[in-house]
Amino acid sequence: MPSECECPDGVPRLATAARFAAQKKSFAASERNPKARKAFRRKVAKGDSKKFIFIDEMGSNLSFTRLYGRATPGQRVVEDVPSKKGENVSTIGAIGLDGVRAALSLPGAIDGETMAFFVTETLAPKLKPGEIVFMDNCSIHKVEEVTEAIEAVGAQVIFLPTYSPDLNPIENCWSKVKSILRSIKPRSAEELFKALEKAFAAITTQDIFGWFKHCGYSAALE
Repeated sequence: MPSECECPDGVPRLATAARFAAQKKSFAASERNPKARKAFRRKVAKGDSKKFIFIDEMGSNLSFTRLYGRATPGQRVVEDVPSKKGENVSTIGAIGLDGVRAALSLPGAIDGETMAFFVTETLAPKLKPGEIVFMDNCSIHKVEEVTEAIEAVGAQVIFLPTYSPDLNPIENCWSKVKSILRSIKPRSAEELFKALEKAFAAITTQDIFGWFKHCGYSAALE
């Protein structure tokens, strides 16, 4: 049994080691700007989160499957998955406390033209005057038509601080969507699009409320 040698401050080494046991790391981008994040939090704390709308994108393909499975002790779970993932499907989504405002899934990557189409044709008609649309600083979000379409209906755009996905509740939404896709395991393009529809239909306002709170918007909710 190890001896309890005295540290310079008089605290036993074993007790000190117990207090600092190995823990799972949480990673944050070193490029984050703490001052910008703090200023952002101060700004949104004064706002009405019922008027907050968050936009983001995600990708999916035909290789989605459950990450865990049942097996006898000592045996690994093996499952066949397609060696060819098929063409990537990109999804753009927008959520508010009242639910999923808009979503669009399409084959391939998303560019500025696609984003402008989504905002102009799908999201903007569902926005209300005074609402605030939050997006990250991705270049496709800064297309002039995107901002113009949002402001044309009386809403405004606020860009999230750089490298701050933790401030966007829709990131948690994507986690649930992908979890549902893994459980469905679509193996054709048609199945994947249907699975995406089913996943979005499963998103509840209670889910979104929890994601808002998780991202630090609880002060404006309570």
